[in-house]
Amino acid sequence: MSTSSHAKSISDTKAFTALVAAIDRNVSPDRAAELLADFRNAVRTETFASAEIDSTVYRVVQDAETLGTYTTAVEARKHCESVAREEYGGEHSLFWCEGEDTVDQPEQGPAWLVQSPRPGVKLPTGLAISPIAVKSAFEAGAR
Repeated sequence: MSTSSHAKSISDTKAFTALVAAIDRNVSPDRAAELLADFRNAVRTETFASAEIDSTVYRVVQDAETLGTYTTAVEARKHCESVAREEYGGEHSLFWCEGEDTVDQPEQGPAWLVQSPRPGVKLPTGLAISPIAVKSAFEAGAR
């Protein structure tokens, strides 16, 4: 099954969970890249399925569990960073990885938080944010 057809059949949370699990299992870089593409495509498909978006909210997830939903990506990131600091303490560096399609608008697309206990080592935290499109009205024929 190709990456793009597979991504359409899974949610952003499931795709993110698969990516984190793969990193924890030390899968090949090619498989990790495929799972990352699934996550990006699942979020893009879920978020931008319709041009009639009234607003966007940002869901905070940790290992497939929803921790909160915010009206801005900045607040969602603050939540993730707070959880990570509680879990890893102040000795670990934290940084955000973003989808390649958000370069022109950082903090607007899907992002996941990574921790680094020492230089050159990057480990998943299991924390991520994903933008969710919110509509104010039902569209006939919409899924």
